[in-house]
Amino acid sequence: MSSTYDGSGGYLPASYCLDDDTGGHTCHTLADSPAWLEIDLGSLCVVKQVEIWNSIPRWERLGKYEIWLGSATGVRTTKCFAGDAGAASSASNPLLDVCVGIARFVTVLLPAETPEGTKILNLHEVYVYGRTAPPSSPLPRVGAKMSSTYDASGGYLPAPYCIDDNVGGPLCHTYLDAPAWLEVDLGSLYYVTKVTIYNRESHWERLGQYEIWLGSTSEARNTKCFNGTATSINPLDVVCHGIGRYVTVLLPGEQRTLNLHEVYIDGFALPSIMTPPSPTPPHPPSPSGAIIELTGDSPIIKFGDPNAPTCELALDRASVSLTSTCEISQAGSQAGRRLQDELNSDLAALKAEVANMKKILQQLMKSD
Repeated sequence: MSSTYDGSGGYLPASYCLDDDTGGHTCHTLADSPAWLEIDLGSLCVVKQVEIWNSIPRWERLGKYEIWLGSATGVRTTKCFAGDAGAASSASNPLLDVCVGIARFVTVLLPAETPEGTKILNLHEVYVYGRTAPPSSPLPRVGAKMSSTYDASGGYLPAPYCIDDNVGGPLCHTYLDAPAWLEVDLGSLYYVTKVTIYNRESHWERLGQYEIWLGSTSEARNTKCFNGTATSINPLDVVCHGIGRYVTVLLPGEQRTLNLHEVYIDGFALPSIMTPPSPTPPHPPSPSGAIIELTGDSPIIKFGDPNAPTCELALDRASVSLTSTCEISQAGSQAGRRLQDELNSDLAALKAEVANMKKILQQLMKSD
């Protein structure tokens, strides 16, 4: 936690929120800005939901809170939930919050209301629901490009040389750029866990300070997952967590040259809960070619060509009447006439039933 309360109520550590006792001791911070509780899941997991058992006597302390996901302790990469428990009550226990993402560490955070303000976190229990993330494996590399391509006495050294599985062969090589970069296309969105760089051995120091970025579109660097300085060790295994289709090795600053042998990326496909659903295909027309439009109080049934229907039946609920615009002589008219006859029969029966109900009501009113 951000701190641990140790006073007249005793020592109330973070572990009290992981002891499966939803009505016992609370984990309790001092007045912090912000106050937070971080839970270690032990390994990378696909998180779906977080269940919070708030302190009953002081439930209002939770107030506005956030849930964050991260791959390392103290690293809050993704805010998966933001809510306000201030308007709730003890009857709202537990709080079930949808929180979807991939993480090892889950943090309940209470941001201060003002720059000078503080918050106190005291909860009974926090459960995290999900499953272990899939194992990482090498990801496909379908393309690559650079900030520029060196073409001189050393020959033409394009970006694809860094994804050709030849760790000791030709280099991918830029000119002096500001910044210099290599972007690798994975073909689709993946969760990235590691980037392995085979640096040039004779001029390894050129890599120097470098960054690794993840993006969903080409040259869109949304998430910086690494920032460090190269050493003579080859290869460089870099921990890099995040979601992206494009992985970029970037050398910030002026007059930088990027020249590498190979770049590999490890990770796994996004679970279905994190991928957008496929668009729902339109409903196919009925065998008769009918299309039903449920708009307002007047459903319309059309026959024939959807773009130029030859027959329409409109039912007015208010007046219990049926309007027909069918052209009997055109294609689809037989299906239209058949359905119109059926609807007219049903409508007649409905009108008769309504008339009968009116008579009964009138008789009851007279008897009163």
